[in-house]
Amino acid sequence: MNGLNELREQGRMTWIEQEHGWLAAPEEILNALNGESLAGVVSGAAVSLEEIT
Repeated sequence: MNGLNELREQGRMTWIEQEHGWLAAPEEILNALNGESLAGVVSGAAVSLEEIT
C-alpha cells in the first residue's frame, strides 16, 4: 500500500474526522493502487479496519 501512503504523505489524501474516512480524488486512488496486488490491497484494508475499531 505504498501508493496510498505516498498520497497521504504528499497531502493528496486527507483524513476527514467527521466522516471517519479518507478523502482523495478517485483517479489519484486508482493511480496509487495501479500495480499493487489485490491481495495486498485487501490485506491492508483489513488491517486498517481493525486499527480504527
